[in-house]
Amino acid sequence: MHNICKLFRTDLPITKSSEFYVYRKTNIRHQNQQILYADCKADGADVTNSCQPTSCPQRHIHGAAMFGNSLLVGSVVKYQCTSVADSETSMCLPNGTWTPVHLACLCRANATFDFDVISSNSTHVTTERRCPDGTTLIQVVQPTCKIATGEWQYEDLGCCETGSSEWLKVFRLSAGYTKGILSTWRGEYGNGEYAFFMRSWKIRQWGFSMKPTRVKLEVYKNNEVVAFMEFSGCNTDRSNWLALNRLINSSWVSLNKNSTVDTVSVTGKSKNRFLVSQLFETTGDFCNLNSGWFVASNIMKHCPDSTSTELLYAPGDDPMLFKDMESADLFIVWLKV
Repeated sequence: MHNICKLFRTDLPITKSSEFYVYRKTNIRHQNQQILYADCKADGADVTNSCQPTSCPQRHIHGAAMFGNSLLVGSVVKYQCTSVADSETSMCLPNGTWTPVHLACLCRANATFDFDVISSNSTHVTTERRCPDGTTLIQVVQPTCKIATGEWQYEDLGCCETGSSEWLKVFRLSAGYTKGILSTWRGEYGNGEYAFFMRSWKIRQWGFSMKPTRVKLEVYKNNEVVAFMEFSGCNTDRSNWLALNRLINSSWVSLNKNSTVDTVSVTGKSKNRFLVSQLFETTGDFCNLNSGWFVASNIMKHCPDSTSTELLYAPGDDPMLFKDMESADLFIVWLKV
C-alpha cells in the first residue's frame, strides 16, 4: 500500500520531536471526508492512521498481462491470460487493496480437465472438476494447483458419468464354495455361470477397454439385499476398487469415508477376502478379536469353523464382532459402465 504521508510529503514541518514530524496536509482525505492535519513519522509513516490510500500497488498475475493505466482507488484493470482465453477484472478498493482474482492462468494452461475455482490464496487455487453438460461427476475431488508454476496436485480426478449408464453384473459368489475366493475372482477357474459362482470375462477388461464409473457390492439373504456398498469406479481396476477413499454410499450408517477402519480391500488379510473390517488381528482368537462390516472367508479361523466359504455381514448400522455377524447366502459385484 502506498503511504499517504509519503505521497503528500511536500510541506514543511510545523513541529518536530524525536519520533515524528507533523505536516500540514490540506489535500488529504480523512475517513469521514474532512480536511485535517496528518501526523507523520520522519520515515513518512502515518502515526494516527487518519488517512485513506489514494491508490493500490501494482499486482502481478502469473501468466497474465494487465490492461489499464490507472492504479487509483476506484480504477478497474483487466488481467488477460497469455496462453489461454481467460480473463478477469479487478477494482482498487478504498482500503488500498484489489478485489480478488481467481485467474490461475498457468494452471488452466496445464490442466487436462475443465474445472471451477473454489478458493484461492497467494500461492494455490483449490478447484473442482467440471463435467460436460448431461454428465455427472463421480467421486467429487478438489485438485489444487500452484499458481506460480501451474503444477497440479491430486490423487484422483474422478470421472464423468452419462445418464445412459447401465449396471452390469460381473461376479457372484455363494456361501459354501470350496475353492479359493481370490483365485476365482481373478479368473483362474474360468468365466461363466456356475452353481457357486458367476464371473464375467469383462472383468479382465476392467481398467483397460472397460472403465466403469461406479462399482456396487450387494449382500443377499433369502433373495433380498441385506447390505450394500457403492464405490467410485473412476480410474480403478479389478484389484483396487474396494477402498475406503472410493466409498460413495453404504447401507451401514457407520461406514463412510471418515470411518476408522483396519482393512477395506479385495485381497484382505489371511485369506479373508472382500474384507471390510474395523479391527483385524491375524493372530489369536479370530472370532472374539476382530470386528467389521463384511468378509468373505473360507479358512478354518473364521466363525463358525468351516472349510467352505462363509459370507458374514453386520445386520445393523454398526460394525460388530465376526462371531456375532449373520451369514449371507451370496454377494454380487455390479459395474456401472
